[in-house]
Amino acid sequence: MQKHSGLTIQVHPILHAYLTSGFPSKRMKWSWKMKQKIRVRANSNYHLTEFRFFDKHEEEIKL
Repeated sequence: MQKHSGLTIQVHPILHAYLTSGFPSKRMKWSWKMKQKIRVRANSNYHLTEFRFFDKHEEEIKL
């Protein structure tokens, strides 16, 4: 298992709205559970089910 900090998830704008709306949002729940900051960014070039993970150095994390 890899240990990354400062995770960023890039997703489609519709999925971004789902993950970041409400209190507590899905993003907040993940942050509390993983005990680290998790950011969600919207990318309109992605398909609805497409997503990518990045570390704090903006390097893509391959799954």
